[in-house]
Amino acid sequence: MNSESKKILDTLQYARHDWLNKVQLIKGYLGLGKIDQIERIIDQIVIESQHESRLTKLRLPEFAVLLMTHNWGGLSFQLDFEMVSDYRVEKINETQLMEWMNAFFIQLNNAVHPLHENHLQILIEPQTNQLDLAFHYEGMLKDDQVLQQWLHNQANIQEYLYLEKITKTEFNLKVTFQAHRSE
Repeated sequence: MNSESKKILDTLQYARHDWLNKVQLIKGYLGLGKIDQIERIIDQIVIESQHESRLTKLRLPEFAVLLMTHNWGGLSFQLDFEMVSDYRVEKINETQLMEWMNAFFIQLNNAVHPLHENHLQILIEPQTNQLDLAFHYEGMLKDDQVLQQWLHNQANIQEYLYLEKITKTEFNLKVTFQAHRSE
């Protein structure tokens, strides 16, 4: 089996596992007669699917794969994302975006306490000539100073980075990626 086939099969296995978990939740609530909980789960599935659809329309495939498959990996924080609109930004440098996102995820994973429930919410707002990302983290950081220092250093590199606040249990961060101008 070639590596591409293995990658596809692994992806399908994780997707099947996610869906099986959701079906088992619905089945459990059905057995208990908790229709309101079943409706909540179904509504959540619909909303997640809408956000995934909007994300794929950005035409940033590596970014979409990173976010949509994040929770299948071994990182110590769970990720949810929300797309504000299905507007597509032209000429975003996906390589730069992915380098920053991967580095940020590594830094965050190293900073979180792995035995706590750690959650990162990303609000994605495509604009005419930029991609705005708002991050909200809740959980437990082992050392918020290391993460804060890394983000401070990134602010020197990434022109549009704003760390609203950071504590041992939460932070808010905004990052903007500008579209490249045509030559």
